[in-house]
Amino acid sequence: MGTSDVIAAASGLLSLIAIVVSVLVARSQSQLSRREQLLPVVSEILREAVTPEFRANRNFIVERLATDHPQPADGMRGLPPEASARVRHVMSYLNNVGLLVANESVSAQLVSSVMGGSVINVWTAVAPYVYAERVLRGEDPNYYGYLEDLAVTVHEIGPDELATKLKLRKWPPGTGTP
Repeated sequence: MGTSDVIAAASGLLSLIAIVVSVLVARSQSQLSRREQLLPVVSEILREAVTPEFRANRNFIVERLATDHPQPADGMRGLPPEASARVRHVMSYLNNVGLLVANESVSAQLVSSVMGGSVINVWTAVAPYVYAERVLRGEDPNYYGYLEDLAVTVHEIGPDELATKLKLRKWPPGTGTP
C-alpha cells in the first residue's frame, strides 16, 4: 500500500467521521429547536389548567355531574346547556392535550406530572356519557378518543412510576434537612 493509498484511506475516514458528527449535531439542533417551539404550547397547557373557570368546571364534573345529571344513557346530548358547556370545556381541552400526547408533540410524562390525577378523575366521571354518546352516534369510537387515550396513558404512567422516572427525591418527614 502506497502513501497515496494511505492518504486516500485517511481522507475517506475523516470524511466519514465528519458526516457522522454533522448528523449528530443536526439531530441535537433539531431536538433543541423542537423543544423551543413547544414551549408556548406547554405554557398554554399549564396556564389553562389552573384558570378559575377550568378548575370550577373540572370540579363540577368530578363532584357533581353524576348526581346532578344521572342519565348517562342520553349521552352528552342529554345534559342541559349550562352543564353541557361546562363539561365540553374541560373535555375538549383534555381531548386536545390528548391529541398532542398521542402525536408525541407533548410529553405524556409532562402532562402526567401537571394534571395526571385530574385527567383520570375527569375521564372516570364522563366515561359513561361518552360511551352512551358513542352508541347514539352509531358506535363512533373516536368521539373523545384522545381524552380516553390520555386517561389510559396517564394511568399507565402512575404517580409512583412517574416519581421514579423523574428521580424525585424525598425530604424525610419531621426533619429540617434532607
